[in-house]
Amino acid sequence: VIQEEDEDDDYIEPLSAALAQRGKNKNTRVNTSLFQVSANDPDIGLAKIVVYKIDNVIPNDGFDLFSISDRTGEVKLTGHLNYTSKSTFYQLKINASDSGGLLDGQNIVQFSSAFASITVIDVPDLDPQFINIPYSATVNENTAVGQTVLKVQAVDPDTGVNATMSYSIQKSTTVPDLFEINENTGDIIVKNIFDREKFLDINAAVTLQVLAQETTHNIYGIFARTSTDIQINIGDINDNKPIFYECNNESCDPALESTNFHGNINEHSSVGEPVNGLNIFAQDLDQGTNAKFTLHLGGPHKDAFSVFPLSATSDTPVQIHVKNPQALDYEEVKTMIVKVVAHDSSNMDCCSTATVIIRINDINDNSPVFQHETYNLEIREHSPKGTIIDTITAKDPDTADVNNITYRLLPQSILKYFDVDPKTGRVIVVDGKLLDREVSYFFSATLQATDNDNNVGRTILVITLLDINDMTPHIPREIYPEFVKEGPFLQWSVLIQATDGDQEDSDNSRIQYRIQRSKFSDNFTIDVNTGLLQNNGPLDREAIDFSFNGAIKLNVNATDMGVPPRSTGVTVIITVEDVNDNTPKFEHSTYKFFVKESDKAAEDGSGYIGDISVDPDVELDFEQGRRSYNLKIEATDLGQKTDLADVEVIVLDVNDERPVLPKGFTLHVPENTTGLGEVVKIEAQDPDTNSSLIYELLSMQANPVLNLNIDNITDLGFDEESSNADKMSPQAPPIILVRHDPVFQWSTREL
Repeated sequence: VIQEEDEDDDYIEPLSAALAQRGKNKNTRVNTSLFQVSANDPDIGLAKIVVYKIDNVIPNDGFDLFSISDRTGEVKLTGHLNYTSKSTFYQLKINASDSGGLLDGQNIVQFSSAFASITVIDVPDLDPQFINIPYSATVNENTAVGQTVLKVQAVDPDTGVNATMSYSIQKSTTVPDLFEINENTGDIIVKNIFDREKFLDINAAVTLQVLAQETTHNIYGIFARTSTDIQINIGDINDNKPIFYECNNESCDPALESTNFHGNINEHSSVGEPVNGLNIFAQDLDQGTNAKFTLHLGGPHKDAFSVFPLSATSDTPVQIHVKNPQALDYEEVKTMIVKVVAHDSSNMDCCSTATVIIRINDINDNSPVFQHETYNLEIREHSPKGTIIDTITAKDPDTADVNNITYRLLPQSILKYFDVDPKTGRVIVVDGKLLDREVSYFFSATLQATDNDNNVGRTILVITLLDINDMTPHIPREIYPEFVKEGPFLQWSVLIQATDGDQEDSDNSRIQYRIQRSKFSDNFTIDVNTGLLQNNGPLDREAIDFSFNGAIKLNVNATDMGVPPRSTGVTVIITVEDVNDNTPKFEHSTYKFFVKESDKAAEDGSGYIGDISVDPDVELDFEQGRRSYNLKIEATDLGQKTDLADVEVIVLDVNDERPVLPKGFTLHVPENTTGLGEVVKIEAQDPDTNSSLIYELLSMQANPVLNLNIDNITDLGFDEESSNADKMSPQAPPIILVRHDPVFQWSTREL
């Protein structure tokens, strides 16, 4: 019997599906079986025995966390998982191999691999954590109850757990019950109204310990919690006014508030000397700029003293100094009272006042004292000699000096203007002519008072001269010659300037300007205050009288407003220069002229004369030439502006032609013709117009048997009384004369 031995020629079948991804809680205990893998080898014998091992773990630090049974394939946890500090995912490469056997004469180990994924699941094992720490906030004092100061927030660091938090205040350093917290939202709110100045011993800062606790148990069966400290600074508002305290030589106790203080000082102490015996301290309990305050004096004798300092922040010692030594006079006042006022301008309850009573110590050093350090006196300029300006006296409390004070004016140079009565202190004018305000408007003098012991008191006199209207306005120019071209768009102006030596900015020196009424004054305006003279519309040279040669004369007055007013005048001559703004213009567009034939000239008779003359080489002849002429006349100025007119020249007939009788005129009359009747009709011709011909029978060398009848046409007939033709001489024909009126032109013919 031959038994065939099996060769290791089969691969191991893949690992079972038990290697699917698995999740494990991070609190899974060590040595816990996680899962089991299995592989099948169809060989027999040793080659069938499968051995398991872990080839690789990702990440590498996971090798210590897992193990596998080489025989059963069971995977166990050999270390502690941590979702927070270690990886949350692991991948295991598991190898399954047989125990080896012969294959083709060689010992061969067959194997296969599979991957297992392990996800770490987080569990609630961590304490909650506050975010955005550290917490601090500032809330002003006197904040209303319920006002939110800040919000705290804690979170559960366990992934996917997100436990709900509950908040509480565990403790508050030294100051309980100022704040409370909303257990659900973490809002810290004001519980009670508080005053910052009550917590100055802890620097106005409160520390709260806030606890955040999960509302569900963790894996250990407890409520996870955490706490943090919160600092809340109490902010200052300006709710305190400055307060005065009494200090001793060693320290100032803020609890010893005082409003009354006492001190003393010698009379007539020097300026800046502090009042003795005062220990005043001022303090404002607010903070920063809210603690800033100023100091000033009030009370009946405040002008005699000054306070130091004038301003301070938080706190300061206060001193009172002498300001006016003359006011510290034992003979006048034994006790003086001032009030020190500390003022906080940003606080409605702004001020505190301390009353200081100062005792004046007597010394024997009185001098005459004037009521004022300076006297401002006024008097009109040029006041007459002896005019009383004022009476100024000094007082000396010493009994021996009553009514025994002598007065004197200094310096010596002032005495030519003013003097003082040595007994009465009456200040008078010495020479009013020298008091000219326009030369010097004020004088300064020292009035000196001397008592019996030659103690001297002095005061300053400032004597101001009051202006009177004694100055006439002055115009520096005698005349204003101005030249301007005429035209419709003219904008011309000139500034008339006058000065007045009287007091500036007074009615005596305030000047107004006016134009005197004249022919052309309406064409101009002047600013009554500035003197700006301007044209009021266009200026036309042709509208000005030709004899003025284009010059307009204006008289401008400058008058002050004093009482009585003073005035001066100036002449402004505006020469309007001609421009070629007018076109030559005929009086008529058409003209008709009449000229007698043979006349040599004619003219229009108006405006610039334009002579129309007959050419000397031409003789007008009504009978033979033209009887009318039409001319176009052009008038042109130097600016080449023109105008045209039509002229008709009519030639008038004159009686310059003789009548003309027919020539060769012979009559035949039968002899013995009897009876009256027309023998012949004779007609003469006159070339002149409107002729009136008169016929005359000049002579007849026979008996007058013919009669000439004159009409428009003349008839010649027999005389009724002389009808004998035989009496007529054929050798003596009658002569007929023809005349033309009114100029006698004649012509004759024999008949």
